Amino acid sequence: MKKKFLIYILLITGSLLTIMSSFAQKEGKEKIDSIISVLKIQREDTAKANTFNALAFEFRNSNPDTGIYFAEKALSISKKLDYKIGIADAQLTVGIAQSNIGKYEDALKSLIDALAAYNQLLISENARYKSTLLNKKARVYNIIGINYFSQSDYPNALEYYFKSLKIRETLGDQKGLSENYNNIGTIYSTLSDYLRALEYYFKSLKIKEVLGDKKGIAKVYMNIGAIYFVQTDSDFVKQQLVPSERYPMAVKYYLKSLNIREAIDDKQGMSMCYINIGEAYADFFAEDSLHLGLNVPPDSTFGVMASSNKALFINHLALLDSSLVLQRKALAINNELDDIFNSTYSLLGIGQVYFLEKKYKEAIRWFHQSFSAADNIDALDEKKEAAKHLSDSYKKLKDFENAMTWHETYTALKDSVFNEEKTHDITRKEMNYEFDKKVVATKAEQDKKDALAKAEIKRQTLIRNSTFGGVGIVGIFSFLLVRSVNRRRKTSFEKQVSEVEMTALRSQMNPHFIFNSLHSINNYVLNNDKKNASDYLGKFSKLMRLILENSREQEVPLEKDLLTLELYMELEAMRFENKFSYKIEVADDLDPENTLVPPMILQPFVENSILHGLQHKESEGKIVISVKKENDMIVCTVEDNGVGREKAMEMKEKTSTHKGESLGMKITNARIDIINKIKKAKASVNLTDLSEGMRVEVKLPFELAF
Repeated sequence: MKKKFLIYILLITGSLLTIMSSFAQKEGKEKIDSIISVLKIQREDTAKANTFNALAFEFRNSNPDTGIYFAEKALSISKKLDYKIGIADAQLTVGIAQSNIGKYEDALKSLIDALAAYNQLLISENARYKSTLLNKKARVYNIIGINYFSQSDYPNALEYYFKSLKIRETLGDQKGLSENYNNIGTIYSTLSDYLRALEYYFKSLKIKEVLGDKKGIAKVYMNIGAIYFVQTDSDFVKQQLVPSERYPMAVKYYLKSLNIREAIDDKQGMSMCYINIGEAYADFFAEDSLHLGLNVPPDSTFGVMASSNKALFINHLALLDSSLVLQRKALAINNELDDIFNSTYSLLGIGQVYFLEKKYKEAIRWFHQSFSAADNIDALDEKKEAAKHLSDSYKKLKDFENAMTWHETYTALKDSVFNEEKTHDITRKEMNYEFDKKVVATKAEQDKKDALAKAEIKRQTLIRNSTFGGVGIVGIFSFLLVRSVNRRRKTSFEKQVSEVEMTALRSQMNPHFIFNSLHSINNYVLNNDKKNASDYLGKFSKLMRLILENSREQEVPLEKDLLTLELYMELEAMRFENKFSYKIEVADDLDPENTLVPPMILQPFVENSILHGLQHKESEGKIVISVKKENDMIVCTVEDNGVGREKAMEMKEKTSTHKGESLGMKITNARIDIINKIKKAKASVNLTDLSEGMRVEVKLPFELAF
């Protein structure tokens, strides 16, 4: 239930056209028909196209189908007249309306068409229209981001939000910037990157306060409160707040939001605030009221002033009364607005209060209503929560037959939610990885371009300055000085380019085993092997975090790199049903914490051992990894007892259409070449065939962190 409140985002904003505001209030087929009848007698010109577009824009949220109808009228007229801005505006409005009714694929097509039209206009139109067209382009980017967010495609959503953000920064569009910041913060919240989420929420809040956007301020307050509430048990919150202050921090921001919403009579927003605050009060009671020895600071937000257990318990009971009042207020508003989805939460919240007060029969009545409401709209997660509470309540009444019936319902719903969430989680992790990889590759390419551009600018500057130099000794001295500086800068530039190339190469290393792991997790989930799926997913998540951390560094501690390698081998051993064992040996004279190595340099060789050396071996396979120091070099050895290189190549040729050296080996050799270029070293890779298996020896320059 908690997670639902975190994903609370202002989906579509922007000022409405003032001249058409009266149409937004006219509802019903007769009113719409009367407007159309007036338009029918007008000549089909750009003015009529603009009128249809204005009407479409007004109805895009309140009545999307009507909005699409008017936009298509505008589009038809605009195409006949070759009225380009009318075509672009109509496509944009159609995209917004389609998005509002969940037709995301159609919406994306319309929005991409609108984007292409605005880009064409930017090329051809007079400069005085440029800022208007850029503003519309930024809006399209933002709405495309919203579409991707609605489909849980967070990497693409972020990409388009940042594209919109870049244009709005150029235009100084403060309102648009605040919207982008809030949307970006919501994605980071969803991805559990709470510190970064708060950073963007507060950026949005700062602008909204300057603009006096009360409704926007209230929504950002709600989002900030949701982070504290949902993460009451997380390391993020534990680092910042003592236990008795975690819920109060959430309530603090919920109350800020509520005060504004009450002032502007935002009923739906008020309902959300009542539900959230009421749930926080009930949760706080459930977590702390029974632990009467809890040390609650006297200045806590909840105002627990008494030191005795009795006074503390009475104060907690007051929280339940407040929670019940708030949940009933929320229910009244939800009924008024016919908001069945939020009604499921307020009904559940009322039942929870009665359960905590040990009024189990009354609680059951409300839980049944919540389940029925959720069932009417097929809200799976909400049905699961209601079923669980019904089972717990019947259990308290010792009605074990009903308790068991509802527990079985809860279990069935939980399994459905589990399978759905796990599949979604795997997809999301894969997309996050792809996004991070794209960011690294894009940044590497951009850094390389920037380095080239800066070098060219500096070169031109030096040439220009040299023409104004003196003659004679001064001229000779200047020439020698410029040449010396150029040599140093050229060396520095070459090193920068090499480092950028190294980053680009490292970004390609991950796919070799990431997607094999994803496939294995998916198999566990499909086979309903929850234990192995959970174990594998836990190890995989840790491995992925280490890989992404390491891939951003030129060098990492040996200890951290070996930990990554060990996790990889552990996952592969699980995947191949423990057909091989492994061992890692580090020489006593090496300090793994302070010895630096290039990240994932040994991984391709370990992968080759597993996939080509040990996979086809009938007896138990073994991999031994050893690391030692020889003079000014580190010698890393990967040795296996597999089928050997020659037989592995034969099998590979029979089962694969791919011939030649593997991509992983090519990348590793390229990395070794770059390391030698940067460090003027003699790093190398040597392969030796053994009587059983093979040995790979990698020599790297020895380097300490300090």
